[in-house]
Amino acid sequence: MRKICKKWMTALIISIILFTIGAAITSAQPFSTFVGKVVAVERGVISVEGEKEGIIQFAVGRDTSYIPARQPGVGERVKILYSFKRGEKAAYQVEIVATPPPPPRPEEYLMVTGKVVGMHNYQLTVKDDKKQTIYFSTGKSTVFIPAREPHVDEKVKVTYYVRKGDNVATQVEILSAKK
Repeated sequence: MRKICKKWMTALIISIILFTIGAAITSAQPFSTFVGKVVAVERGVISVEGEKEGIIQFAVGRDTSYIPARQPGVGERVKILYSFKRGEKAAYQVEIVATPPPPPRPEEYLMVTGKVVGMHNYQLTVKDDKKQTIYFSTGKSTVFIPAREPHVDEKVKVTYYVRKGDNVATQVEILSAKK
């Protein structure tokens, strides 16, 4: 009789422990994300303005992690991972995301024609009609006409813009095949 009682008591205690753990897990709030621009940083609170949501305040503290390891400044774009804690939005992680630079205005685009000297690792080298060598960065957004990279000695017309001293090719049109 005692053995049966001990087994039932052990089973009851294990059931209570598992029930308590399960309740704690299910009561945990799921995380949500919010992306916007920081409009104010105060002690314990960061205010972020979303594109559609308006200004929302998030509680920050010692449990908040920052990527990179610093608080964001006013005007920086952030991505916040948060949950509801004691009735307020508590930031678990604040990640500073790079603000993409605005695209150039149409009048800032330049054009050059010349012969391809080299094409390697997203770098196009062209010798223009004045025999100057010009380097262009190419990437996923560069349009090639026809849809292939040019070969050495092909004549091309490159439409590009200058950003931070780098010539960024937006379109490369092959004018003639290799001769």
